[in-house]
Amino acid sequence: MTSHDVVGFVRRATGVRRVGHTGTLDPMARGVLPICVGKATRIIEFMDADGSADAKAYDCEMRLGVTTDTLDIWGNVVSQTPADSFRRIDADEVEDALAAMVGDIEQIPPAYSAIKYKGKKLYELARRGAEIPDDAVKPRSVSVAGIKLLALEFDGAAADMAASGNAAPDTASPEMVAPGMVPSGGGVAIRLPGFATVRFSVSCSKGTYVRSIVRDVGDALGCGAAMSALTRTKSGVFTLGDAYALPTRECAEDENPCHYRNLLRGTIAPENIFDALLPMDSAIPSMPSITLANAEARSFKAGMRFRVAQNQAGQGGDVRAAGEGQDRASAAAGFRAEFTRVYAGGEFIGIAKIEGGIVKPYKVIA
Repeated sequence: MTSHDVVGFVRRATGVRRVGHTGTLDPMARGVLPICVGKATRIIEFMDADGSADAKAYDCEMRLGVTTDTLDIWGNVVSQTPADSFRRIDADEVEDALAAMVGDIEQIPPAYSAIKYKGKKLYELARRGAEIPDDAVKPRSVSVAGIKLLALEFDGAAADMAASGNAAPDTASPEMVAPGMVPSGGGVAIRLPGFATVRFSVSCSKGTYVRSIVRDVGDALGCGAAMSALTRTKSGVFTLGDAYALPTRECAEDENPCHYRNLLRGTIAPENIFDALLPMDSAIPSMPSITLANAEARSFKAGMRFRVAQNQAGQGGDVRAAGEGQDRASAAAGFRAEFTRVYAGGEFIGIAKIEGGIVKPYKVIA
């Protein structure tokens, strides 16, 4: 299922027209895809807004010795490298190449991506055979918090991970194609002269392309590489442990069990989808909060600005409305201007921006 297919599934199951997702997954990828329903679509812009270097996390598998136009094994093969050229590679070399990707880096996105050029997504242009202009794919600044080598295998046999302190997983990814076989964009399998597989985990900022990491690691190793499997294990505050699998054909337990299925909360049927919904403010727990008194809550819901005083005793940076008789002019001086969750009577009622002690309604939910 693509991201848009998932949105369609949720829309049909809930009958709610306003349904949105918080970031696309590659067509072959699996994993965490937060879906917002109804009024919750109004907070999508904040769900990765902190710009943290570990907003997303993935488990990735890549095939050494082959490059493609899409940077994954489902594209058209651009080059192949004889097995002898990468069988000399050991775990230490792979770890060094992965480590070079960590930090604040300049990354060139894939030509097959959702980045827009003159109103068109690049993958739409690429799939039509249109030439992608050089200025359409510009380097972008991204952050990679960490990368860990999980396994290095040659022709299905795990290399010795003892030197690096990493243990190869007990089970191979179900996404791996048959040994020595890489499907071309035309659907014809192309036999490679031997193969090697690298599996790694990565935590990174929003906007990071794991396929580009794979390309750059393959270049560093001198043999080229293409992504052969991808599972998003985290998106914002949500992990696989928060996720449900949809009852789709490709994830049916009796046909092709999903890797990581045992980490999920379960499979959700259409008639039970409301049971999977979480309070919308659970998606933005790191955002500061204020709790308003009745009068201020009425002003907020009406879209009016008003002044509040900071309660230094509040937990987690809470700011509470000044009560009757308090000097509203003594509101917290220098309170940093930022978006803030707004509550009244224990209910989440929206998002405000506070500047100089003035509450400015930004998203009124209730």
